[in-house]
Amino acid sequence: MERLQDERPTLVLSDIEMPRMDGFDLLRNIRADQKLEGMPVVMITSRIAQKHREMARDLGANHYLGKPYSDEELLGLIQHYALQRSGPAPERSPLGGPVVDGVGAVAE
Repeated sequence: MERLQDERPTLVLSDIEMPRMDGFDLLRNIRADQKLEGMPVVMITSRIAQKHREMARDLGANHYLGKPYSDEELLGLIQHYALQRSGPAPERSPLGGPVVDGVGAVAE
């Protein structure tokens, strides 16, 4: 969290399964921090069950990308948020922008 405060990346890519703090806890902490709450967060995980997608959405994830995914999908999401950052500040909207569906396809 300290590193996010200092470096302010364009986008956070987070797995759900991580040591010390899982991706859901990281997302909760980002959304609870006034300085970070609008930062886009993409969850990347092998957990593709609907309950995990709903939890990520409810916590404010911008996208949920299930494994396996293609390089093109991931690069498309990164490009999307890089372009948003270079333009006017986007409104924070859970799961806004291109939608990643259950089979991993990106749709507008």
